[in-house]
Amino acid sequence: MKQLYYELCTETYVISPTSRYIIQDPVVRELIVLVFRDRIVQHLIYGYIAPLREPRFIHDSYSNRVGKGTLFGIRRVSKWIR
Repeated sequence: MKQLYYELCTETYVISPTSRYIIQDPVVRELIVLVFRDRIVQHLIYGYIAPLREPRFIHDSYSNRVGKGTLFGIRRVSKWIR
């Protein structure tokens, strides 16, 4: 972790090659898998960007948002249908 911290501070960090997998359950999807250290950086970036972007989303946007999953969307649609 010290090495990753150093690379981020000195702006020498480079993303590692990814692994790609195709799964077919229940539909065909491509998975792109990052190595652990790249996942850490991804979470750091998300933690920085999310609070800046969140207020700009419309209320009925649910994808990849904290507290707004499938169940929240279903309940919201049910409310509007009634």
